[in-house]
Amino acid sequence: ATTTSVAYTLSFLEAAIDVSQTSSLVLGQSVGVGILGILLLSVYPIQLTLQGEDWWRCIQERYPMQAPGMVAYIYLPATVTFSLMLFGATLYQRKILSANEFGLASMVVIVGCLLATVLSQEVHIPDVSTQRIYLPCEAPPSGSLEDRILQALDFSQYARAILTKFFGIEFG
Repeated sequence: ATTTSVAYTLSFLEAAIDVSQTSSLVLGQSVGVGILGILLLSVYPIQLTLQGEDWWRCIQERYPMQAPGMVAYIYLPATVTFSLMLFGATLYQRKILSANEFGLASMVVIVGCLLATVLSQEVHIPDVSTQRIYLPCEAPPSGSLEDRILQALDFSQYARAILTKFFGIEFG
């Protein structure tokens, strides 16, 4: 089911390209950004599907606030963002917003929500949850390809760098 959901989500890329070419580049790009945001939400369910309940229990032991963090800082904001986009689509359908206005507003909501939730999670539940996109139960060997991928997809490190630079928040 998870693989099918990812395939359906990716199929919207064709619509994004079509809208970009025939209607509004801004609207098409916002659909593309939205698709990438939704795909980020698919990563944990894919890992759970492939690695099973034992993987999830292991992650819970390493990061005890991971499950509440996923609900509070991923799925709730994603639901709000999706709802705002549907409201915007209603305004667009009624010709209250132009395609460019709708696309720009959607992009601001998507990127703003993503940044706010990533930064907020790192402030409120650091170290007991993680924002690693790829989350193996056991740490890979240091310096291995898997370790480099893990480090590149660790959004906690990027969030902490932003919070330290712009807000002076230090992490232990």
